[in-house]
Amino acid sequence: MSPGSDHKKKFHPRKMLITGILFLVPLAVTFWLLNFLVQKTNIYARPLVNSALHAILADEAIHVPEWILVIISLAVVIVFIILIGWLANFYIGKRMLSLVDSAMLRLPFIRSIYGGVKQIIEAFNFQGAAGGSSFKKVVMFEYPRKGCWALGFVTNENTERSRQLYGRELTAVFMPSTPNPTTGFLLYLNPFDLYLIDIKVEEAVKLIVSAGLVTPEITKLKQITLGESLRAEAEKQSAPAEERALPSNDAPEN
Repeated sequence: MSPGSDHKKKFHPRKMLITGILFLVPLAVTFWLLNFLVQKTNIYARPLVNSALHAILADEAIHVPEWILVIISLAVVIVFIILIGWLANFYIGKRMLSLVDSAMLRLPFIRSIYGGVKQIIEAFNFQGAAGGSSFKKVVMFEYPRKGCWALGFVTNENTERSRQLYGRELTAVFMPSTPNPTTGFLLYLNPFDLYLIDIKVEEAVKLIVSAGLVTPEITKLKQITLGESLRAEAEKQSAPAEERALPSNDAPEN
């Protein structure tokens, strides 16, 4: 292959165009969201801030710079959002937000928009009610046939409970779909068929939503299955008790 063809391949206009779009789209979305936030703040929060400042200063002749009004209005909006999140940690706040959520989901037209936006947000927020992650570990397993690998999240690794229910040790795994990870399949699989991946749940969600375009960096590969990991954890927890029991069984040496 000639050097000219390598140069042409490296600087292909179509490839450069796609690369430029992929670089500019996140910036454009970010600036659009910031602009939207500033505009809505000026419409709803700024009049209240302006009235409050005039009431506090008690002198309408005092001119407040525009940039100060914008900063104070944004601060008021941020504090309001934080207050909503703070109330959500208490029973009364959770109850109020639950009533609002139920009311929005019952409206004929609004429920489609509200429900869709809520699903997208929940796709990036896998926080349970207690603040912990609903998905425990990221695993890979062969599905739907041997040699074809799928990504999943461990939701319940209590194999003793599964033995009581199903007569064998199984692990509950949620296999999300692409690009909407809020839908998928619940599978009960042998923990020794699940291979651990050393990435965070959030990184795995990005991988699923992007359909494999956003690949996380894996610094450490775990060459063990979930079953081997659970067995090692069980042995580690039971080791101190066994060590305490050994001296009482051995006769003292003379």
